[in-house]
Amino acid sequence: MTINITQKFLIKNDCYKAGRKITPKGIMVHSTGANNPKLSRYIQPDDGVLGVNTNKNDWNQIGLDRCVHAFIGKDKNGNAKIYQTLPWNYRGWHGGGKSNDTHIGFEICEDGLTDPVYFAVVYKLAVELCVYLCKTFNLSINEIIGHYEGFQRGIASNHSDPKHWFSRHGKSMDTLRSDVKKEMEVVPVNFTDKVTVQNTAFWQAQVLVEEYQKRGFKCYINPVRSHETQEDGFACPFVVETNFQHANLVKMELETKGYSAVWETI
Repeated sequence: MTINITQKFLIKNDCYKAGRKITPKGIMVHSTGANNPKLSRYIQPDDGVLGVNTNKNDWNQIGLDRCVHAFIGKDKNGNAKIYQTLPWNYRGWHGGGKSNDTHIGFEICEDGLTDPVYFAVVYKLAVELCVYLCKTFNLSINEIIGHYEGFQRGIASNHSDPKHWFSRHGKSMDTLRSDVKKEMEVVPVNFTDKVTVQNTAFWQAQVLVEEYQKRGFKCYINPVRSHETQEDGFACPFVVETNFQHANLVKMELETKGYSAVWETI
């Protein structure tokens, strides 16, 4: 599974300017509650792909009390895309209550709720985004919740999204969690590429090896000299071997964790 995420932070939004940080513990899925699937309704200025919002009611402006980490919707050509609008570790203004302190939130742009083709496309992107975030931040699939489930837990405001839309197409948050689980269990094959973190302390490399081996990756510590040990304190490159499709994802994950990663063909 590959994922394409375009970064366009809402730098004028008061939430972005506040710059409060969180340690992500889960994901909250929202849908916008308005019949407008265009990303440009919420994200501006136009980057040549989004299109222009002539109504000037986007979320990239001061004085708004809302902001999410990402949107899924249509660009100006009608293609469904994922746009990241806040750094993942920023505290969003999306769920109300304590959920803002713990959960990454993203919105799926609603249409008239009856188009099965559009729904299928954005639902698939939502699954892919959840997989990416779960892998990046080591999140439990059980902590992928809808806004309405956040309210049921007492950590979010009283909203019904995205249940009212999902149910029209035979989906639910349970099916989404199940689909995320299936995608996360896929093991990459055909090791054609590798991602290396050169200057990793031995103990850090051990932690990374354990994490990525559990997910089915071929990975190992590659000491510069064979006699180096944990006690020696030398930096030991951490290496993940995978396929082309997964290499970019792994590189992005490691960079999000604060490592400098190099991607190359084997």
